Amino acid sequence: MRRRYNKNTYKVNTDRGRYAVTLDRLKNGVNGNPRFSANVLVLEVFGERMDDSFIFTANYTFNGHYMSEIDEARFIVEHYEDEVQKGE
Repeated sequence: MRRRYNKNTYKVNTDRGRYAVTLDRLKNGVNGNPRFSANVLVLEVFGERMDDSFIFTANYTFNGHYMSEIDEARFIVEHYEDEVQKGE
């Protein structure tokens, strides 16, 4: 068994829920902008904790915005919540 590199996971709280976001830095895009792979783990929605045996995880790949990683995590959570609200 081989241990791989560590990943950063950020806690993000909004009015709608609590999330844990794991970011993986990918190769920069053709214009030099950072790219990320993100896992958004939904821990709590509207004050109700998720089932202890299951955590829904949304996965995204996106272009970064030259912000800190915590701000990138907040960005992707906002995108996720917008998708859910629209019913996509």
